[in-house]
Amino acid sequence: MNQTIVGPIRVPTPPSPPLPRSFSPPPPGKHISKPVEIAPTSRAKRKHQFELIIEIPAKRFKPSRYPESVSSSTGAATASSSRTGLISSTKRAKAPPIAQSGIRKPTLPSFRVKLDPKIRDVAVSREFLKAHFGANKLLPFSKPTKRQVDNHGYDHFAFVHEFKVPQVPSVPGGPGLVAHLGQKRWPKRGLYRIFTRVATNPARWQYMGLYKATELPAWSPSEVRQQRPAVKNGWAGTLRKAPWARSILSRMMLRPKLGREPTKDEVEAQVQKLREKSITLPSLDFITAALERGEEKLYPWKLECKDYETDLQREIALTYPYFKKDKA
Repeated sequence: MNQTIVGPIRVPTPPSPPLPRSFSPPPPGKHISKPVEIAPTSRAKRKHQFELIIEIPAKRFKPSRYPESVSSSTGAATASSSRTGLISSTKRAKAPPIAQSGIRKPTLPSFRVKLDPKIRDVAVSREFLKAHFGANKLLPFSKPTKRQVDNHGYDHFAFVHEFKVPQVPSVPGGPGLVAHLGQKRWPKRGLYRIFTRVATNPARWQYMGLYKATELPAWSPSEVRQQRPAVKNGWAGTLRKAPWARSILSRMMLRPKLGREPTKDEVEAQVQKLREKSITLPSLDFITAALERGEEKLYPWKLECKDYETDLQREIALTYPYFKKDKA
């Protein structure tokens, strides 16, 4: 008796056609849409490993995170984006020029920075710098902890803006001129990573480079009088409120009353009254007039850029779009 077998019929697959003689397999990497560049950055060298530097495709982010266009002449973005950190040229704070002939100007060459403007001009918040590098978000000078420095390799940070400063570094690598009064001077150490405030509301800070600060002779009364009102009023407001300036303010208040230089005991007694808030504070005009007469010396410091860490700015530009704590 014959048996009938019921089941799927398997049809053999026809052989593939032979490849033409001119065919050659693609070289390694050609099948990747965008090649990956492996760059041994300075941070990677410290960690004894390589870092992958790759351009992130725009489709992974919202279009609002990227600037619409970038000016080829100035390198500043024509559209502001709070996520990438690129600040519009119309919203950037313009550094006030030093036009007075009687004021010493920083005659220093600018350090040439070779970096793509879309990366170089990224400005971030101090909240980001605190979270990512451990820099204090309030003090003008900041040094992260040893553990943080061992992690990222960047130690000293300094933050400057146009308030109380004759000339801030307005472009990466550019010179600057700051002023300090009495005991509040620029710390005497090596190089500082200077960040300049380039935008307000919200405040954004841009990395300018590694700077060396050199103290100059004190300003003469005529040089103080020729300073911008923002510089003089800024220092007057600081002297009126800062706890460290009570001894300076006490000397200013006692000189007109005594007609001479006050003694150490008289200054200490006046400081105690200021601490207890038992006397009225002088006006800003009174303090400004004392500075213009040269009763207390203002010491200028010139800022010279010695180096620019491109790895630091690249890290800032690549990681800032992921920072979600900025409400602005």
